[in-house]
Amino acid sequence: MLIKALIPYYPYYIFSLAVIILLTAVTEIIFPSFIFSIWMKWINSRFFRLQGIAYMVGGFPLTQMRGSAAGFIMLIIGLIIVLTGPFILFYPDKFLSMINSEKELLNNDHKSLIYGDAAMKIAASTVLFFNSYKIILDLF
Repeated sequence: MLIKALIPYYPYYIFSLAVIILLTAVTEIIFPSFIFSIWMKWINSRFFRLQGIAYMVGGFPLTQMRGSAAGFIMLIIGLIIVLTGPFILFYPDKFLSMINSEKELLNNDHKSLIYGDAAMKIAASTVLFFNSYKIILDLF
């Protein structure tokens, strides 16, 4: 019942998510060293497990999109996000040990990690924009 009530707002959720992801990616491209330091602080935070819950809740609506090639891509993106959530929730120490082993990397290596993340975010936001644009136009 709740899902049927939220269906009219789905395109706006997808569009908002695309905007947030794209802004995050642009920020990562402009300030890669600063973003890496934020990553380090966040992973060491006791609230890092909340990111896993946010991934599960925020990615679930993406798994409801089917029927087209772009919808299938969104389904895959949603499944990756949703399935990453429990891993972060139950194994935050794995992320911490991975980042601690990365501290030995040079500054350029940190930047390449951030740029790679930004490239994936731009690709995901492009798919989300394409899908939300089509859905929003269909509403009018």
